[in-house]
Amino acid sequence: MALMLPPWVLRSARELAALAAGKRTKTRVLGDSMAPTLTDGEVVLVHHDAPPTVGDIVVCKHPWREIDVIKYLRADDDGYANLWSPDGDHSQQFGRPPLSAISGVVTFNLSRRRPVPPHRQPPPWDT
Repeated sequence: MALMLPPWVLRSARELAALAAGKRTKTRVLGDSMAPTLTDGEVVLVHHDAPPTVGDIVVCKHPWREIDVIKYLRADDDGYANLWSPDGDHSQQFGRPPLSAISGVVTFNLSRRRPVPPHRQPPPWDT
């Protein structure tokens, strides 16, 4: 009888193998703007060669501060990114960075030992 593993177990193994092979980097989450998906102090894996798609969690240079932010990619119209987070600032507050400012896609929460699921249905902007 074949052993059937849940898909997240296989994806987890692939992500950890990619980390061991140097194809992922570790990044620490600072702040709770992405809670409950990501919380302050958690360590995530970032795939720098993955093309970002709408719904992915991305690492991006802030448009006017010298920091990286971790946010959902909400839209990528006309060469600029709309970034969103459940409990923090987003593109309506700080502007839309160019897509070239995205440095990678968050693929795995190392602290929770779980893949990071994309948020495929972007929420509406707060009014």
